[in-house]
Amino acid sequence: MVLVCYLDDSGTGIESPIVTLSGFVGTLDSWSAFEREAKPVLDAANVTYVRGRDIFSSKGEYKDPKWTVERKLDLIRSLNEKLAPRLGLGLSFGTLKEPFKERSKGRTRIQSPFGFCFEMLFHGLLAHKGFQNVVQKDGVTLSFVIEEGNANNAEIFQRYQRLKRDHGDKVPFFAGMAFAQKNSSIALQMADLLAFFSRRHSEAIESNGREQVPMNHYLEALIKDVTCIGRVSTDFYYSDDPK
Repeated sequence: MVLVCYLDDSGTGIESPIVTLSGFVGTLDSWSAFEREAKPVLDAANVTYVRGRDIFSSKGEYKDPKWTVERKLDLIRSLNEKLAPRLGLGLSFGTLKEPFKERSKGRTRIQSPFGFCFEMLFHGLLAHKGFQNVVQKDGVTLSFVIEEGNANNAEIFQRYQRLKRDHGDKVPFFAGMAFAQKNSSIALQMADLLAFFSRRHSEAIESNGREQVPMNHYLEALIKDVTCIGRVSTDFYYSDDPK
């Protein structure tokens, strides 16, 4: 069985207190079927892509006043209907930037908050029993596909290689990492939606004193019937920090 995890980021290049790395895991066959079924959904809506920022801010192909909130929700719901039955897992891991940077001051080797998100995702997958039950079977592999163009992608690839080197006995199923343009697949665009709207949800919680707030309608529609894991790290320490 060949598994593919499509990932995208949100909050790395804008004035946001949180950066997220989010996406979905499914089999190669399931993703191929999703692409075939999702394309007619976009065609029927007369759009060529989905992107969280454009949908939320009514930009690009979504700037026409006819694109009401309810119409956008209908589009996401229709895509979710094609996606949810084929998915194994949704992932969303975030990092609060300022505390991370503050803890990193004075250190010779500093990873980016974005890089830390990938490390969180890595350990989240290792800790998830359902995921482990699947990948421990003979012949199962997992590859990552990440949107190209992020300034920290080289770090992500290095971190992937280091984690595979240091934890190889735990991740024999890791099969590689590739970078692709967002318009290369609707799967990457769905990862964009999850990264954007989960970041906004995390920001709302942070603004509310870290008390839970209702999930926004776009995120709710996107992950309906999808098993998701993730968290946001709000503070950090190193093993040699003074106690």
